This record gives sequence, C-alpha cells and structure tokens, in this order.
Amino acid sequence: MKKVGLASDHAGFELKEFVKTWLTEKGYPCKDFGTYSTESCDYADYAHPLALAIEAGECGPGVAICGSGEGISMTLNKHQGIRAALCWIPEIAHLSRQHNDANVLVMPGRFIDHEMAEKIFMKGCEAVAETAVRAGCRFFAGYPITPQNDVPEYFARRMPQVNGVFIQGESEVASANMAYGAAAAGVRSMTSSSSCGISLKSEAISWMAGANLPVVIANFQRGGPGIGTIQPAQQDYNQATKASGNGGFRMLVLSPSTLQEAVDMTWEAFELADKYSKPVLLLMDGFTGTMMEPVILPDPLSEEEVAAIRATKTWTARGKHGGPQHKVMCGPGLDTRISQAQMNQRDAELYESWKTTEVEYEDYLTEDAEIILTAYGISGRIAKSAVNILRGEGVKAGLIRPKKVYPFPAQAYEKLPLERLRGIVCAEMSIPAQFAEDVGNVVHGRTKIVTALSSGGDILDRSTILDAARGLMK
Repeated sequence: MKKVGLASDHAGFELKEFVKTWLTEKGYPCKDFGTYSTESCDYADYAHPLALAIEAGECGPGVAICGSGEGISMTLNKHQGIRAALCWIPEIAHLSRQHNDANVLVMPGRFIDHEMAEKIFMKGCEAVAETAVRAGCRFFAGYPITPQNDVPEYFARRMPQVNGVFIQGESEVASANMAYGAAAAGVRSMTSSSSCGISLKSEAISWMAGANLPVVIANFQRGGPGIGTIQPAQQDYNQATKASGNGGFRMLVLSPSTLQEAVDMTWEAFELADKYSKPVLLLMDGFTGTMMEPVILPDPLSEEEVAAIRATKTWTARGKHGGPQHKVMCGPGLDTRISQAQMNQRDAELYESWKTTEVEYEDYLTEDAEIILTAYGISGRIAKSAVNILRGEGVKAGLIRPKKVYPFPAQAYEKLPLERLRGIVCAEMSIPAQFAEDVGNVVHGRTKIVTALSSGGDILDRSTILDAARGLMK
C-alpha cells in the first residue's frame, strides 16, 4: 500500500495533524511533508515536495491543507501529474474523485472542523463497517465481491485495533458459517456480501434463524440473476423479504436511502439482532456503498459495555467454566427441549408481532396527494426528489418509503384514500418488478399501479419516475 502524502502550511497544521492521526488509526500509512508547527511559513515549500513524490509514484493519493485551500491547490496544480481538488463537503470530494480522478484532496483549514474533515473521508461501506465496530461488533468474516469489497478491507484494518477478529474465509459459505460460530459464542458478529454472494450464504443464514443466533448481514446489491453485473441494483428484494434460504423463516430487513440512515440502521441492526436473537439484514446497493456524504457516527461502546452485552447471553456455547455441564449450542431442529413444529409455531408468532412492533416507513406529503410514489432504498431517495418536482408543477404527489422492507408496511398504503387516487408509481431498480408485487398485494386493485424500473446496473433515472407519474395525470 502506498503512503498517503500530507502537506500543509501553518494555517492547516492542526487539521493536518488530525487527518494524519485519523488515517493512521484506520491503517493507512502516511508520509508527512510538513509543516511541523504553527510557525508562519509558505505553503509552496511543502506543496512542491508532495507533488513531486506523487508524480514519482512514491506516495499517493495526497492531502493538502492551507487556510483557504486555494493557494496550496494552485501550487499543486502547476505540476503536470497533479489533479488537486479543493473540497469542503463530502459531496464535492466524491464528485472530484468520480468525475475528475483527483489525486490530491485539498481542504480549507480555516473553514472546516475535524468533524467535517472526517465526513469527507468516509464512504458508505466504510461508514457501515465503522458503525458496526462502534456498536460492539468484534467478529467479521467475509469474502471479496464487488461492490462491497471496502467492507472487509475496512474491517481488516479496524478489527485489530479493538481486539476483534477479522477473517477472510475461503468462500462465502465458509465466512457465513464462521459468523454463525462467533454468534453462538455470544460475540456480536457480522458478515457482508453482494447478491450472488448472499445466495451462497443462504444455507448458513437459514441455520442462524433456526438456531436463534443474532448475526447482522449486509447485502450491497448488484445486478442479476446469476453473476449478473457488478453495478448497483435492487434485484434481491424477494430474496431478502421472502427468506434467504430454506424453511419459512423471516428476517427484519432494513433498507437505508442515505448514508446517515445506513449508519443509524447498522447500529439498530445489532440491537434488533440481540433483542430477538435472530439474524437481521441490511439491504443496500452498490451506489449507497460507494458514495460519500456527511454522516454523524455514534459514540462507540466501551469495552466494558461490549463485555456486558456478551455476558447477558447466558445461552451461549462457551464451555463448562466450572459449571455442572458444558454449554452446547444446538443447530435448528436438534434441540430436544422443543420440537421443530413448536419452534416454527413460536417463530411464526414472532414474525406476526413484527407487523405491528417493527414497521417503519417515511410518509411524505401524502395528506392531499392525488398520486403516490413509492420506493425503497436509493430509489426512494430519487422518488422523493421527483415528488418535489411534481409539486412544483402543480401535481399533488406524495411518497411512501419503507425503511424496513420486512415487515412490509401495509398500514402505510391501507390508510390512503385509494379510491380517489389517480394511481401509485412503484419505482425500483429491478426488472421484472419485485417490490411492486407487495404494494399490489395491499392495494388489491383499488387504484391503478404503474412501475418505473431500471436494471442491468443502471441507476434509476428520475425522468423515468416523472414520466410514469405524468402518465397517470393524463
């Protein structure tokens, strides 16, 4: 791994030191070209050595800071091999990398604080992984697959810092079963993958459900079926909500539309997994995994709090420890204290209770709406912007966005005045539609349903949603 090159003048010294510490803690080696104090100096004396080192391949990418960011950026860009981008919010940093292939991040030291600087450096996969660590996750097993590779990469650097365990299994199957084992020992555990990788983990996930094990699973969806495409998609909806594996089990499925929601829902996922002693799924996509935007990370649990959570799990398989008998974690259907039929009936009652206790959705401008747009995840975010455009055109549009797609928020649609609606637009990155089927099952033909779809890795274009909505108004 190349070292990240750092440079600043006196006005950027404090922020540079913060960035250096932050990068080092995350496992990124750094080379500091100065300055080394707050004593007044000329930013060019440090910008040029950084630029030359990047051009020579000795380090890269780079981070440069001066008071406004302008002077050091201009100096760096005098070098032919440098593309220095002045960034003050995460969105600008993301776009500079995506569209301009910037190789030096420049920040205005006098105008952003440490919190904003940290936000600039984080993207979706990393935000999920860091939140998991802060939530007390101390075991992660995974296997490389695009577009979620940043998750295991982050855990590989981060877990040793908190005395946790990272393992790259020899396969998706192996890594999922490792997460099963860690959960059986009472450790907050996690695994992640993308689409076809989740399919390979399905047997282990069904075992987790049958054995009542709290594991958090993240799926950064890609196009399918089969190997499909590595680009973002929402084609695993049925797999996520109808059971990822054999048997009639269900999982709570959380689907964020922003990175802040991804952070909040990752934390919530660990809480829910322990509350119900069941696996919980984070249903994301390649877009939310790789984009960058501001997030506020939760305060981390202390090691004492992490230990206390594990201590409450008296059922775990951790050996005899001086007790009368060994603790044995039975797999599904192997517990002689309860029959398979009794266990299935008990779980069925739990799943039914979720339909009232765990429903969560966003209801936006639906009170007087003539048209309802409905979507989840990143498509829900796009659909919300379409609602605002339609409102500007005089169209009374509203949005229902499930935050948990299981249990499906039937109540959100049932309370609508369906008979007076022009119709509902179901937007999703899946062909054929999957999410739309659940909407249709609630509506029961009481209003018209049309779809706005994309597939093959293409992000759903807002114009597709707008065209579908305008068609209902004709």
